[in-house]
Amino acid sequence: MDVSEYIEIDKEEAVQSRTYGFRTVIENPQYISLWVVGLSSTTLRWLETPAIGIFVYQMTESAMWVALVGFLRMIPMLIFGPVIGMISDRINRKKILLMGSIFMIFLYLFLAYLSIVGSLNIWHICVGVFLAGVIWAGDNPVRRALMAEVVGQKNITIGLGIDMGTSNFGRVIGPIGAGIVIALVGINGSYLTGALMFFFATIAIVFISNNNPTFELQKSIGSQKSLSIINTIKSGMSLVAGSQILMATMIITVIMNLFAFPYQHMVPVIGSEVYRIGPVFIGILLSVEGLGAMLGSLVIALKSNHLYNTRIFFFGAIIYVVSIGLFGLLNNYWIILPLMFLGGFGLAGFSTMQTIIILNSSPINKRGSVLGVLSAAIGTGPLGVLQIGLFAAIIGAHFSVFMSAFVGLVLITSTLLFTRKFLSTEKFTTSVKQK
Repeated sequence: MDVSEYIEIDKEEAVQSRTYGFRTVIENPQYISLWVVGLSSTTLRWLETPAIGIFVYQMTESAMWVALVGFLRMIPMLIFGPVIGMISDRINRKKILLMGSIFMIFLYLFLAYLSIVGSLNIWHICVGVFLAGVIWAGDNPVRRALMAEVVGQKNITIGLGIDMGTSNFGRVIGPIGAGIVIALVGINGSYLTGALMFFFATIAIVFISNNNPTFELQKSIGSQKSLSIINTIKSGMSLVAGSQILMATMIITVIMNLFAFPYQHMVPVIGSEVYRIGPVFIGILLSVEGLGAMLGSLVIALKSNHLYNTRIFFFGAIIYVVSIGLFGLLNNYWIILPLMFLGGFGLAGFSTMQTIIILNSSPINKRGSVLGVLSAAIGTGPLGVLQIGLFAAIIGAHFSVFMSAFVGLVLITSTLLFTRKFLSTEKFTTSVKQK
């Protein structure tokens, strides 16, 4: 049969399939519980990150201190990501989520208490963001791996697309909430909100099934005892190294986290120094990007074709990096807003397809390990935060954002020189024919 016959799918049948898949996903109570956990934690993350950035800059008036706090928030992904991924393939994932959520409640209540009594210092903030980063390092290898098992292989794109869309909704309301909280009640409001959000997440986790398909699969094939921790981590890395798709996805992920995403930590600095705006308008600036990402993720969930996952991922990264570069060049706040909205669409393509590509390209009993490698790739972000913070101290935050985005754009486009088949649909049509 000609390849084109595999690609040309009847549109009405495809729409009916997506509609049925969408209903199947949203009517799954296990999925809804995991969705609530993700929405709660992501909303809080995007409330807390700019809130702490604004608070630290007000406290220290130092872009480097803001960058250091961002570094401490993200470095746990690099250090602990692969280990958490390995553990999630061996231990019931519900228990991991539950313990992490309860820990976060007590952490935020303690930090809120220190703030209320006037004893909160910069080192308390640094320790707090590091510990929170350890828990957030488990989102990909624990919660999203479990989500993929709950919705099934056929509905992964829909399930994760909805999850990314609602997570990006947190990027909309979180930064605005951060600006309002800092302006009205201070940093203690952020911490109390965090404790409340993780309380809701804990309730949702209780309703998740105790089953862990990956854990049961590994026990059934007798691999649970045979693989050491080191060998399990190496196994995930070997899978990545042996797959051009996985390798290219990881390389672009590292580039994005080194040269694109660190700009977010400079937004409070640029907002204060360049745009001369207060916390609320800084929050709006970050929220506009989140709005574009939310809408883009929902479009992907309902309309995307698996044949083009890698293309959506690649060109989404390009659009996002270009928008950041323009952010680092232009001085007009009202021109920047629509550009960041467009950048949010690019971010949706990159971030949604990032996890979907990896889940579709990994054996089910190795997903946690491979997603752990992804967490480590994302965890290179702290190095990017440090470099942008250092250059901000030398050449200014605004121009350092442009230079970082320019380097990222060059490196991402250069990736195709070594992985040209990454954007090809041939790999997908071949697998369809073999079925």
